Amino acid sequence: MTRVHTQTETIAWLCQHNVALNIPSYQRPYVWPAEDVTKLLSDIATAMHERQQQPYYYLGTLISARSQATSHPQAKHSYELIDGQQRCTTLILLALALGQRLPEHPIAELPRLGGQPRLSFVIREEAQAFLAQAAGLPGTDPLDEKILASPYLRHLHQGLKAAQQGLKQLAAKGVELPALANYLYQNVVWVNNTIPTGMNPNRLFARMNTGGVQLEQSDILKAQLLRKIHNHKRRYDAIWQACENLNNFFERNVREIFPRSEWNHLGLEQLAQFDARLFAQHDEETATGTEGKTLA
Repeated sequence: MTRVHTQTETIAWLCQHNVALNIPSYQRPYVWPAEDVTKLLSDIATAMHERQQQPYYYLGTLISARSQATSHPQAKHSYELIDGQQRCTTLILLALALGQRLPEHPIAELPRLGGQPRLSFVIREEAQAFLAQAAGLPGTDPLDEKILASPYLRHLHQGLKAAQQGLKQLAAKGVELPALANYLYQNVVWVNNTIPTGMNPNRLFARMNTGGVQLEQSDILKAQLLRKIHNHKRRYDAIWQACENLNNFFERNVREIFPRSEWNHLGLEQLAQFDARLFAQHDEETATGTEGKTLA
């Protein structure tokens, strides 16, 4: 493989193709709080209810590497998760909770692959044992309270309880759990980007987690829209900045971005619609038609 391979996947696809998922040693433990698990379950239930308008629920993008070595003898494919461990683990917890209520449903097969957990951890044996015990795999013993209090298991334990309680509440509201299991199994979709063979997953993970400020979704949308604009791009960029900061008063945003405007003569009615004659930037006159500055 010489290029990144991209494809959409579902829980059904993982189960039908006997895919194993491996959590490498450089990954942090599972840290999703219980309320995030509940929120994801609620969002999926809402999407199922509105499936005519939202036939699929998109879980985002994963980054993985093909793993040559796997502890799953029955695995046809094995992926090392570089980015997406938290979401994939949460899907396992939701499937565990649904499998306890609907043991005959295909989604009950997600947590296990053969006689082992489908999701394996390279260095966290407690997490591996927790998933095996929760999936009811043969030869697994119940975990005592001391082990469940481990920082590596606390969020897993709380997440599974949150999923169980969330299903109980949804059922009390009249949500059909078999239909929810079908939607989760077939209609929750993510994009898996598999890096080329030979690329160092550990190095890629380190570069992705440098501690810098992560782009917001609005930043990505803004970049895509500005690519389509060829005239007065700086002006549209300024309008976007004035509108995107909801932590400040809108008028204050506009005053900071268009400081050359005659604010003594502008009222609220002028803020209803942009007028280039009223709202001027620092150097708008010289910016149009120039090619910018070079290092020289």
